[in-house]
Amino acid sequence: MIQFKKEKELPIFTPTKWQSFILKNYGLVDVFTLSQVLGCDRRTVIREAKRLGLEKVYLDNAWVEKSYLTIIENNWDFLSYRQIKQLFKWDDDRWLYELENNDYIKLKLGDYKPDIEDIKYSPLTKEQEKETKKIRRIIEKNVIENYASPHSFEYPILNVKKVEGEMLIYPYDLVCNDALMSDDDIVSDEALKSYQSAGITALWFQPQLIELSPCPFSNKNNGNYLKRRAKLNDFIEKSAKYGIKIYIYLNEPRGLNINDWKDEYKYLMGRREGDIAAMCFSQQEVKDYLYTATYDLVKAVPKLGGIFTITSSESLTHCKHKMYSDCHKCKDIPPYVMAAEINNTIYKAVRDSGASTRVVASLWGWMPYCDISTEDALKGIALMDKNIDIMCVSEFGTHKNGNVGEYSISHGEPCFETIKFLKHARKLGHKVWAKIQVNNCWEMSSVPTLPCFELIINHLTKLKKLGVNDIMLSWTLGGFPSFNISLTNSVLSKDFNYNLWLKEEFEDNAIYIKMVSHLLSEGFKKFPFSLHLLYFSPLSLGPANMIYSEPTGKKATIVTFPYDDVDTWLNGLNRDDFELKMNILLRKFKKAMKLANSLEGNEKVEQVKRYTNVWYITYKSLMNQYYFYKYRNDLEKTKNIINDEIKLTKELYRYASLDSTIGFEPSNQYIYTPNMFLEKLVALYKIKGK
Repeated sequence: MIQFKKEKELPIFTPTKWQSFILKNYGLVDVFTLSQVLGCDRRTVIREAKRLGLEKVYLDNAWVEKSYLTIIENNWDFLSYRQIKQLFKWDDDRWLYELENNDYIKLKLGDYKPDIEDIKYSPLTKEQEKETKKIRRIIEKNVIENYASPHSFEYPILNVKKVEGEMLIYPYDLVCNDALMSDDDIVSDEALKSYQSAGITALWFQPQLIELSPCPFSNKNNGNYLKRRAKLNDFIEKSAKYGIKIYIYLNEPRGLNINDWKDEYKYLMGRREGDIAAMCFSQQEVKDYLYTATYDLVKAVPKLGGIFTITSSESLTHCKHKMYSDCHKCKDIPPYVMAAEINNTIYKAVRDSGASTRVVASLWGWMPYCDISTEDALKGIALMDKNIDIMCVSEFGTHKNGNVGEYSISHGEPCFETIKFLKHARKLGHKVWAKIQVNNCWEMSSVPTLPCFELIINHLTKLKKLGVNDIMLSWTLGGFPSFNISLTNSVLSKDFNYNLWLKEEFEDNAIYIKMVSHLLSEGFKKFPFSLHLLYFSPLSLGPANMIYSEPTGKKATIVTFPYDDVDTWLNGLNRDDFELKMNILLRKFKKAMKLANSLEGNEKVEQVKRYTNVWYITYKSLMNQYYFYKYRNDLEKTKNIINDEIKLTKELYRYASLDSTIGFEPSNQYIYTPNMFLEKLVALYKIKGK
């Protein structure tokens, strides 16, 4: 259910709102659709786009077809709900499905829709025409004609020798929706061939169990589960030709919307969160459902490589998935006991089916905020069947210099809890896994891989000493078959030689790339890690994040809208310490960038150059925005910041135009569009002129 909220609208930087609409969407959405939204004809849209300086921008249908989330996000605060829906040729069921099921998109959008009136075209006044001419000069001077088409990825052949153990990764170009209902390939042959060459042994994705097996408690008819199973079998067969297995991630038993429960089963409802009610796992009927649904699935898909589970997450699963459950039926059952029983039930179903599918219990969420202490986690591991593998998010926990959350490469190494859990699990006879990020992470998600090799080597070497052979290399971000994947396989081999690996990858530039990577690694160690900084600041958007000369009053949302909400960006961080660490980091990064830019070499050298530049530009822009808002009322101090932000915006726009991997991340599709850079430049020049 969409919640609407009336609030002050964000400022625009064109004379009329309908011009901002054209600037945001021209070339991404077809002219006919734009004209329908504005209530005018196609010729009017083309004429007004030309008046703005956009005549060299051409339609690329891939934006609407493959990166529709990006378009939804860019219009969410700007268009009415009705007009956003007009941008897509979807029926209401498809629209609501995307909002409900596409990787927490509602939460990313702020969990509500600003209540905005429809935009309509009206002719410009003489004064508005005069202002439009100024905008045209800015856009004409900066527009890039041949911007890289979204999703036009080239997958490299790496020729990496496979090592012992599973190398599990998320497919780079797989958006986070119902992939099994799509008519397209889940993963292309080109990508599978590349993953095979990179030593990847398994791919994973995340369907819901209710999509793959009938649920007796739900009144929604899942008539498509057989179609999804068939597509999954086809995917498994296709991937097997390249020596790659398929795993699915189950976050179960997933709660149901209260309107979807059959009346005769509502007595099974447990904890409630909003409109969602958990299936209380203390009830035998729920245990039987999880067993039967899993058994039937694996029986029908016997070559499924593995299932990994998360029992405590953002989604409502069992009643104790977070602390303070209000369910009276299971109030006396400790959370770790319930989580262990869920994993045992899934494993028993797999074993009884006769399949060789591996079951991997991820301990993500086995933390105090789910009422699971370190001691309870150890008890929970002991309660699980010895044939269940145990996975830890390697860096997520306590370190000698404090606590670190997941998605950290800057502080990546096994935490104290991971070391304790993995040693305990191995002693009990479990196989053990580590989940890490070897390519990128939410510390920097807008390039496919971060060339900070020393940090990756340090993390992997410590896991190797713990006897970890099976590695989950990424969450949904970080799945590109890159030189960091090559490095991972090399480090985990028996005779790793860093200098030899550099020579093989970067040829005559090996010694210089080593110096670049050293500077990046040393600088990145200074990163002031904070989950709020990762999720709510412009760490990935950089110059594509809009800047505002007046406070907006808007609250930042997770990995989507930073706005000007610096208090949320830096929640829990000391600002003096943040400035100090980021400025040290940027000095190191700038040296690395200058050295990288002096090199000429193979495509991997060019990738290091591009990614290093984008990384520096993005972090430098973060600091520009931080200082702009710190001194927002001081025109003299903000003048130089605006000038530098103009320069950085142009540079990031250029790099993104050259490489379709820059700015891509599967759960959000594209972090920025070419139009966002042009709109940002218009805004900066307008603010500068005040």
